[in-house]
Amino acid sequence: MSTPIAEIPKPEASKFAGDRKLLLVPLFIAMPGIPEEGQKLIDSYWTEVRAQIENLEARLGVIKHIFHEGVHLGGDAGLKVVDQMNPSLGPFIRVLFRSGATLEPTDDRELLAETTDWQRCLSIGLMSENAQKIVRDGYEQASKKRYEKIGERINTQIGDNEVAALFISQDHRVQFPSDIQVFYVSPPSLDAYKRWADEQIRQATANVQESVSDENAT
Repeated sequence: MSTPIAEIPKPEASKFAGDRKLLLVPLFIAMPGIPEEGQKLIDSYWTEVRAQIENLEARLGVIKHIFHEGVHLGGDAGLKVVDQMNPSLGPFIRVLFRSGATLEPTDDRELLAETTDWQRCLSIGLMSENAQKIVRDGYEQASKKRYEKIGERINTQIGDNEVAALFISQDHRVQFPSDIQVFYVSPPSLDAYKRWADEQIRQATANVQESVSDENAT
């Protein structure tokens, strides 16, 4: 079970000495064209994440391994992918990298591609129930294999008494080994951004429903 970092008393940090430790960070990426308000919330979120991670490093140890969902390359090549995928986080990843952390290949390239393809099929709205079932089953199977592979890579790379950070979406299904202590990084701005994003979805849904109602009325 993940432990929110706000609940880790400083005097007890020593009890994790020798353990493998993983900082679990919810991954949010600003989409192209995001409103200014949303971009500010994203930037605030990553600023607070950075502060909390630095606080954790002072108490648990320096991060040795970095894992980022969607990145199948390591080292400098992986850093370029992070810069393109998540510009708000890229500079901080580079700070960790320069401090001695290694950016690890996190996703399996083929499993990531397969999962993405099935997801695209689901998003187009298939008419046939049989086709929908095939696509859903394919997506579930590919996702399961993908998350299993991420878990295997994390387990393989983190050594005794090492600290790692994983940046991954909140709805992930990665299972972590029982001997890895997981700390959930949850800054105050996390809830603020989620509320804003939920409101954007609500407004978009309402606009679509209104448009459909207008079309039916004509």
